[in-house]
Amino acid sequence: MRIENTIINNLIYDEEYCRKVLPFLNKRYFQDRKESIIFEEINKFFQEYNKPITKEILQIEVMKRNDISGTEEQEFSKVFDGVVKQDTNQDWLLNETESFCKKKAVYNAVL
Repeated sequence: MRIENTIINNLIYDEEYCRKVLPFLNKRYFQDRKESIIFEEINKFFQEYNKPITKEILQIEVMKRNDISGTEEQEFSKVFDGVVKQDTNQDWLLNETESFCKKKAVYNAVL
């Protein structure tokens, strides 16, 4: 499993984590198009409702988008199957997320 998956899972299922890290995450940090779109919907929902999105609402919002093709819908279904609640050590997760953000910010700045 990649750190991006763990970040997305915890943004959905862990409100405390979501509130701590969401202001520091950026759509451009997620290089995979599907992960980037999922993050965009998570962030948009949080900005509007000040609560983490649920998996069900996330699926609905992603599938309503006009920029997703039929084949991508099937790929998103596979991604959503991997979105599950995980018991992750909070200290480790915060450190890894911070490291992820720093690396991606430098990478994007170089590009």
